Amino acid sequence: MRLPRPGAEDGPQLRAEREKALAGEKSLAVDNAVDQAEQAILEDGAEVITMGCSGVFWLKPFIEKGLAERGWEVPVLEGYTSSIMLAKLMIDLGVNASGITYMTDHPKRLPNKIVV
Repeated sequence: MRLPRPGAEDGPQLRAEREKALAGEKSLAVDNAVDQAEQAILEDGAEVITMGCSGVFWLKPFIEKGLAERGWEVPVLEGYTSSIMLAKLMIDLGVNASGITYMTDHPKRLPNKIVV
């Protein structure tokens, strides 16, 4: 299933599949997502499923449920929410951006190798 271009409204096919899923009806998008998640576990050794597009955030509970029904206890993460929670965690821990990546004008020390 194709996703719409960034900034565009949901494509009609994906919107219809979301409406079906939320109404408790069979959804091809949900079935495909659960199948792909299970395939990632079986073939790639995935231990966590992370969705790479915030446009499909709504699939998260359906993937979790589908995997659980197939006997998989695998966390499912959605990037948008995860990034907000990570930012909150960094604030709570008092962690700031790395001085190696975001250097001041005159850093006190540099690593031997800087990867860009």
